[in-house]
Amino acid sequence: MYTPTNKTYVDIMTKVEKATEKWVADKLAAADSNEDPKTVVTEEDKQAQRERIFMEKYGDALFEFKVKSFQKELDELKIKARGHVDKFNDFVKDLEADERYTERGKADLYRAERKKVEKILIEIGDTQHELWVKIQELEVDSAQTAWQKLQNEMTPDSISPSEFHYIDMILSRNNSDEMREKLAKQFHYHIAVLDLLNSEKGVTPIHHPLERLKNKAVSHVKLFHVELPGTMTSGYLSDLLRNLNGKVFLEGDSELNNQRANPLV
Repeated sequence: MYTPTNKTYVDIMTKVEKATEKWVADKLAAADSNEDPKTVVTEEDKQAQRERIFMEKYGDALFEFKVKSFQKELDELKIKARGHVDKFNDFVKDLEADERYTERGKADLYRAERKKVEKILIEIGDTQHELWVKIQELEVDSAQTAWQKLQNEMTPDSISPSEFHYIDMILSRNNSDEMREKLAKQFHYHIAVLDLLNSEKGVTPIHHPLERLKNKAVSHVKLFHVELPGTMTSGYLSDLLRNLNGKVFLEGDSELNNQRANPLV
């Protein structure tokens, strides 16, 4: 029976895996108590949580606190944005029913109010994006710190000659993908062991379950105008803000466009 000699490395991997399994069990138990049959934990969900636990436990000491602080600001901005959207949409409903204005007058009031709220929402969206970039930067720093700690425990000499001999002996009897995966798991995906298991040409490579973190990077791409509470809520102003009487183009739009195109006419 294999007995690991690198206790620190094994301890890190074991704690991360146990915490991940607990997270899965708790999530499914919560779904059962709420009688929610739709809750499914995919391998990607599990992997993302495994990486998150590893970063929080072995990365930046203040990682979780800092992320929660930025996330709180983000949540507050989402609520603020929701308030502006609701207020504008209520304004449009009232304007549609108001008989004091002509259609042209309503269109002018609508445009002026929409221009103001769009500016506010875009500014909120820019602040949200800045916070999201800061969260990503924290994640990258914490991921690299945690991975470096793990890598420091994965030096080639942390696997003993007798352990390498044990692996060679097993592979000489059975070199199937299943056996190689079993050995990788048995040695907690130690990089020196993976190098040996992946050395033969043509075999399916086995990767360390946390190595994705060493290549984690910050994305500066802004996908939406603004974020509101609720994962299913659109982030585009065209979807969030009500059109006057359901029309995308308002009364007099063609005239205004002609005036802009021919200012001397």
